[in-house]
Amino acid sequence: MEINICEDKKIVEVWLGSGEKSDVGLAGLYEWYNSRGYLVAVFKSGGEDLVDLTAGLLLHNRNRLAI
Repeated sequence: MEINICEDKKIVEVWLGSGEKSDVGLAGLYEWYNSRGYLVAVFKSGGEDLVDLTAGLLLHNRNRLAI
């Protein structure tokens, strides 16, 4: 697990590796920073193809904007 805190933007990034899929223990961290006005973002490593998933997301967003 890696935690990056950006004080000036009030953002906390939590990076979980492939072996750290569980959110156990993050609730306390989230509550503590959230109560102080921070945005807490949790990023989890996945096992799927990033390029395919990103392309699908971009296509979905483009189609949604076209409506």
